[in-house]
This record gives sequence, structure tokens and C-alpha cells, in this order.
Amino acid sequence: MSVDLNVLIQNEYVDEYLLMAERFGVEYILTTERLSQEVRGERNPTILPRATLTGRTLSALRTQVNQTRRNSVIIAVPLRGVSVANWAAEDSRIDLLTLTVNEKVQGLKSTTARLAAGADVALEIPIRPILVSSGFERSRILKIYREATSIALDAGMQVVLSSGARSYIEMRSPRAMEFVGTVIGLDRRYSREAMAWALERVKRNVKRLDERFVAPGIEVIEPGEGRT
Repeated sequence: MSVDLNVLIQNEYVDEYLLMAERFGVEYILTTERLSQEVRGERNPTILPRATLTGRTLSALRTQVNQTRRNSVIIAVPLRGVSVANWAAEDSRIDLLTLTVNEKVQGLKSTTARLAAGADVALEIPIRPILVSSGFERSRILKIYREATSIALDAGMQVVLSSGARSYIEMRSPRAMEFVGTVIGLDRRYSREAMAWALERVKRNVKRLDERFVAPGIEVIEPGEGRT
């Protein structure tokens, strides 16, 4: 089983997203979209909440992370500015530093990558920009992705791929993600192991969001709820 860390989901097409995920063997879909209570109910595959922090200052980001940590399975910070990136790389509440490809893109710095490696914060690379671009623009994006991937790997920072899909037809199978990974400098074995890392991170964070969770290995047990 696998996980897609970054999918834009619309309430009216939830069944299509779930069908696509099921076909691809994707167990969890992470989305920033606010979905209806019915959609958020227990379904298989499972849709889980993700937060992508949008604050422009460290103060705003700290406020956002405090507001979202208890209701978001994954928290990501777009890679921009050295001070923001370094803060996110060291904060244990952050899961991902997301590489963006807009005109003001900030590349990954080796100092940031080393900090992230120490805190187990991963570099997230959405593959959608590669798939929907062509010509010079695709070459530009690939250059950004390859450089960031190389810096992350050299520093021991985890790299993970997400679809970045904005519709269900843009979702991709784990195997397709592996092939895209080879284009930016990841071998297929690394890509598979990265998917396992992402799945384990999601499962860990789901457990931490349980109201009974106290610390790793410590949970509140209700009276009569014995362990066997």
C-alpha cells in the first residue's frame, strides 16, 4: 500500500478520487481542502487532512502551526527564504518542506537540508508541474528539482514525491511516481523506500492525533479496556 501526500480534492468528485486511489493501491490521500463531514467519515481508501502553512513571517507561521497541529495529519511549509526554511527544518511539528516552482522559488540550501536531516523533515517534490509543462518551462522545473534533490541526498535529507494532483485524473500510481523520480535523480529503490517513509509518517501522526495518545508508547487506557 502507498500514500499520496498532496491532492486537491473537491467534495463533488470524492468517489472518483477514491476509485482512482483504490486502483493505484493508495491507502491514504492527504488534502488541504475542507471536506464535508460525510466525506471525512471512515472510508477506504482514507482521506486525511493536511496543512500547508501560508504565513509569510516566522511569527505567522508559528501561530499557524499551533492552530493546525492537532487537526492535521501532515504539516508542510513551502520552501521559501532561508530563515523560514531553517525554522521549519528544525521544528519537530513540521513534516515536509515543499519545493515550489513559481518565479520566486527559493532553492534548497545545504545548511537547511542538514538541519532537516537531523529533524527527520522531508523534502516534498510534487510531480504535477513536470507533467503539465513542456519545452523550456519543463526544463526549468527539472533543473530546480534535480538541484534540490542532489542537495537533499548529499545532506541525508529524506526526499518524498507527491502527485500534487488538482483533479482525480492527475493522480498517479506508485510505479509512475518511481519513474518520475528517476528523471530528477532518484533511483527506483529509493523512491519505493521514500513511499514507505511517507506511509509510516502518516500512520505515526494519525496515532498521535488520537486523544488517548500521550507520548510514543504511552496511551490513556479507558477503564475496562485491558490489553491482551
